[in-house]
Amino acid sequence: MKKINFLKNFSQNYKKYFYFCGIKLNFLKNFMNKKTQKKPQNSVSQTQKTEKQNSLLVFKTVSQKTFLILLGIIAMITFLTYSPTFQNAATNWDDDAYVTSGHFKNLSSKTLHDIFFGTNKFYMGNYHPLTMTSLALNYQMTGIQPFSYQLTNILLHILTTLFVLWFVYLLIKDIEIAFIASLLFGINAIHVESVSWLSERKDVLYSAFFVAALVAYVKYLDTEKIKFYLIGIFLFFLSLLSKGQAVSLAVTLIAVDFVRERNLLSKKVIFEKIPFFLLAILFGLIAVKAQGEAVQDITDYEMYKRVAFASYSFVQYLVKTTIPYPLCAMYPYPDIITRSVPPHYWLFVIPTILIGFLAILSVKKKWNFLAFGIWFYIFNIALLLQFIPVGGAILSDRYAYIPSIGWCFLAGFLYKFLISKFSTTYVQIAFSLYAILLILLTLNRIPVWKDSLSLWNDVLEKEPRASVAWNNRGSTKNRLADSLAKKGFFDESKKLRIEAVYDFDKAMETKPDYHEAAYNRGILKKELKDFNGALQDFELAILFKPQFADAYLNRGTIKDELGKFKEAIEDFNKAYELNPNLESIFVNRGVSKGKMGKYKEAIEDLNTAIEKSPNNPTAYSNRGMAKNGLGDKKGAFQDYSKAIELDPTFATAYFNRGIIHQQLENFKGAVQDFSKVIDLRATYLEAYYFRAMAFVKLGDKENACKDLQTAYKSGVKYALKDIQTYCK
Repeated sequence: MKKINFLKNFSQNYKKYFYFCGIKLNFLKNFMNKKTQKKPQNSVSQTQKTEKQNSLLVFKTVSQKTFLILLGIIAMITFLTYSPTFQNAATNWDDDAYVTSGHFKNLSSKTLHDIFFGTNKFYMGNYHPLTMTSLALNYQMTGIQPFSYQLTNILLHILTTLFVLWFVYLLIKDIEIAFIASLLFGINAIHVESVSWLSERKDVLYSAFFVAALVAYVKYLDTEKIKFYLIGIFLFFLSLLSKGQAVSLAVTLIAVDFVRERNLLSKKVIFEKIPFFLLAILFGLIAVKAQGEAVQDITDYEMYKRVAFASYSFVQYLVKTTIPYPLCAMYPYPDIITRSVPPHYWLFVIPTILIGFLAILSVKKKWNFLAFGIWFYIFNIALLLQFIPVGGAILSDRYAYIPSIGWCFLAGFLYKFLISKFSTTYVQIAFSLYAILLILLTLNRIPVWKDSLSLWNDVLEKEPRASVAWNNRGSTKNRLADSLAKKGFFDESKKLRIEAVYDFDKAMETKPDYHEAAYNRGILKKELKDFNGALQDFELAILFKPQFADAYLNRGTIKDELGKFKEAIEDFNKAYELNPNLESIFVNRGVSKGKMGKYKEAIEDLNTAIEKSPNNPTAYSNRGMAKNGLGDKKGAFQDYSKAIELDPTFATAYFNRGIIHQQLENFKGAVQDFSKVIDLRATYLEAYYFRAMAFVKLGDKENACKDLQTAYKSGVKYALKDIQTYCK
């Protein structure tokens, strides 16, 4: 009701407002559709008709030089606000799939064909080949180092921000509204997720093309030159190739036409939209197909419940855009176990209905600016309100990126109105303080994305029901534990692994059918040598996701550890059936066959593994073991040496080659290889024992006894007999 009273008051005082802006009253009668008195049609002069036709071209304008200066100011403020992003690293939330894995190392024609049309066209549940191409270009620049990815994201955000300024200025010919809208868009903390998150390149890339397409469309309306119309279609196409969310541009053009007071039902206006809507429908269908499995994630929620969720999200996006605090990388559904809806969620239906009513009223009353801002927001947020459920989050900060332009436009409109009613100085101070607040909130938010641990700690502090956060933090701790173990900090490593198990337990507690958490917990238990526990977790993962190839693969490795070689091979075969591209299948199946004494079959599998991945040191090392089993010590030695050449830190390959040295009675060579093993991995206790045996053969009993004592004290019990023999 307050908003309606505000609009009534504004409409009653619009003369004063536009007088302040230096705009002739006759120019605004058509714009506000409010006539203070009725005049006969024949009383309208030709001059008045011309003014009426150009009413949208009369707002406060600036020279081209001033406009460029304002662009520079906006660019500088936005860059400085987001520059702390360069201090961040990649995270394990999709960055490992998009960036650090180096998935597209070679940017060849074959790679591009694969991205656009091949097996990787639906990558990570999206069809965004242009985004993938841009990430591949970054890889050519800096590899997996984050700098070029971060710089590109920031520059694209700045470009989008500048396009917002240009678009709004072209649309309404008022530099103050355009400047306010652009500034608030550029510095808003709700965009940190889209800019600082490396993997969210698709947001800033599609948005740059999206707003550029709007600029081209308005240029077409102003000049009626077909080239701008065609440029707009082309930019829209590029936006769609960057992210499917761009489909909303087709309906957004209707809002542009409305604010320009075009006849929305004219044949020309309708015909102009046909190419845009055809592209939107095509890419919308592609996006639904690409999402595949994700669309099924929360379909158990009845439609009426989704109304509550949609209303909640609709209002929350507005609230978080206005005051972007607190923000969170994940906003999970309130109860994914019983699928209930908290009562307070239904309260959000009320403001949603009121905003919808206001949107309709603004069209009816021809409050063009208000209508444009609201409908811009509605058109671009509608598909993201989970009526068609995608993923496990009720809302996401990144989804507000383009919709927030509508809010920023309204903020600029509000600024213009307030300076017509109150002291200009006070209003400018208030908006300046608000802008400073947004900058501070953005600077406060960016360090959250510093690394994986920082990100997931922040999420779990705010949303302890976020099962994905528990899972990803567990994976982060497990990786950190690996790093500590390699540096010799074994106690700290074990402590982190125990914490990681707890995180995976919490992930399963918040989402009992979470197959990925069960799988990751199995991997961790495997590393902790809890093979029975790992086996149970892999079986859970397969139960929740029967087509989970990696779970079959790892269950096979556990069965191999437990001596169930035949069952292990069955699991490897199943994994291959589900995903023939898993190269490690051939290595692991070859190992199991080798342990069964089927050395020739093992070598066949390992040969296949090497054909598929010629630089795989593990395949060479295991083929060396199979060749050794056949008595081909020379071939085994060559394979171990090749494995070491490919990975100079491969301790197992050094160990196995040391064994060959011993068998060939090259004891000095054996000592060298076992010493290298100990240098690389101090916990490789068998290396102490076998080096001791090599020292014995060399007649160096002093060093032999030192190694035997070390091995025995560390748990190699069979070293006792040799101590009694050689160290009396």
